[in-house]
Amino acid sequence: MPSEPRHITAAFVGRPTALRRGPKMIQQLLGDDASIALTRDAILLTTELLTLATVDADRCQLDASFDGHQLHVEVAEIRAATPICRPGATVRGDALQLVNSIPSRWGAKVNGARAAIWFELERDIYESRLTRLDADRGSVPVVDIGRRLVSAPHGVG
Repeated sequence: MPSEPRHITAAFVGRPTALRRGPKMIQQLLGDDASIALTRDAILLTTELLTLATVDADRCQLDASFDGHQLHVEVAEIRAATPICRPGATVRGDALQLVNSIPSRWGAKVNGARAAIWFELERDIYESRLTRLDADRGSVPVVDIGRRLVSAPHGVG
């Protein structure tokens, strides 16, 4: 676990830069202090939100912090027109469906031309899932495949 909370902030212009650098920054922020499952979900959600933020906006901002127990990620789009996550807006893609189903908590906020969606993932929840499943299955190794945990074939794990 990190001895002190870590934080990153980055502003991106254009989708290719955001999608190339943003997920790598999240992975570096978490380092070896988070499970593979938490890291994978954090990267997936961050990538989806960066994609959503760059659909109509020229610029977006990524803010994230990790204190060893909780990861907080916020992705904001910045543009002159009304932001995409305004109430009643039609959202393309699966970004908000994923954000609604995976994180411990999430939300959205709009302030002028800045619209942000944030989510939180808790390390203890991921660890308790693995521990509980391992205990339920005795000594059978468990392999994490996406969001499903399955028993590993003999010799794997």
